[in-house]
Amino acid sequence: MIINAAGDALFTFLPLFLGYTAAKKFGLKPMLGLAIGAAMCYPAIQSSAVSAGVDPLYTILDGTMFASPVYIDFFGIPVISVDYTGTVIPVILAVWFASKCEKLFHKFVPDLVKFFFVPMLTLLVTLPVSILFLGPIATFGSTLISEFTLAIRSFSPLLAGGIVGLTWQILVIFGMHWGFIPVYINNVMTLGYDNVMMPFFACTFATSAVVLAIFFKTKNKKLKEMAIPNFISGIFGVTEPAIYGILLPLKKPFIISCIAGGIGGALGEGIAVMPEEGAVYAPVDGTISAFFQTGHAIGMTTENGVQLLIHVGMDTVQLEGKGFKPLAAAGDIVKKGQKLLEFDMDFISRLHLDSIAEKIYFEIYYYLFKQKGIDDPEHKEKLEKLLQGKLVERNSNLYSYLDDKSFQ
Repeated sequence: MIINAAGDALFTFLPLFLGYTAAKKFGLKPMLGLAIGAAMCYPAIQSSAVSAGVDPLYTILDGTMFASPVYIDFFGIPVISVDYTGTVIPVILAVWFASKCEKLFHKFVPDLVKFFFVPMLTLLVTLPVSILFLGPIATFGSTLISEFTLAIRSFSPLLAGGIVGLTWQILVIFGMHWGFIPVYINNVMTLGYDNVMMPFFACTFATSAVVLAIFFKTKNKKLKEMAIPNFISGIFGVTEPAIYGILLPLKKPFIISCIAGGIGGALGEGIAVMPEEGAVYAPVDGTISAFFQTGHAIGMTTENGVQLLIHVGMDTVQLEGKGFKPLAAAGDIVKKGQKLLEFDMDFISRLHLDSIAEKIYFEIYYYLFKQKGIDDPEHKEKLEKLLQGKLVERNSNLYSYLDDKSFQ
């Protein structure tokens, strides 16, 4: 718990730090920004504390996506409760508003009492406005984003996954990702699972991978020291240290992690299959949503709306349709087991998949001859030719190494 306190404190009380830095940016006295951030972290005004064991007085905006229960009011004005700890946008809006108030009060407050009255009046005006209006507006922004994503998902889960994966880290930075949490909790409670926030995991793993790559590539000792702890925390879903400590300052790695997260979010889960024959059969009943002109990829939508992508080979789009014979077309309704495509396995393997074989056999070469010390001149020569770019026929004895269980 003590160690967790050291790591969690920064993110729990993030409004304090942002209040201070935002004040310097907007020309507000930094201590005022710090005071605003501290007030927004005050435990008694957090939604989780206000709503604990108490029924709401009433609900405003009922029947809309912005429906909000009201537990307390401020001189008759309903207060929409929000958990401000760990958020970004509300405190930035509050400090920006405070900077405008401070400049206004400086014009009208007499010089004799400015030192006391300007900060006091700034806080007295800023905090109610922030809690009553600015905080809820930021929360409604999160709700809009989540509803927008759900609308896209109903149209195309693949597109929605790409958007969530691409923008998740950006949403985290601004605290807007909290809008997805109610959707996630509702799905788990009603369905037993959630498929809206799944792309989030693609993004976190992409972020962790980028941080790990930085560890291996950088010569900066400080970055190396930060990279491994941030990588470990990212694997467990906590990416804020990596975002704020490494990726954002470096800029390009942050962009790369977002793009990789978008790709992972769009693709979702998948499997690889080594075909026994040169044919693709429909795995389920559904509709052909897309059939690439090159024949190497097929998009399907199942009867319950799940989207599938069937891709033959690696980078086979470069074959421009050679070796592929489509047996269906976009818009066709197909049944499970129906043949959709025929392809020439030998042609594709000979022209395109040997690049993968080279990588595989390089590892076998290293394992057999460098680590195990196995000395087989015939096969060693063939492996060396392969590494030099000379292709070896699939039926050569070289391939027996793959099938020899003793080497697995």
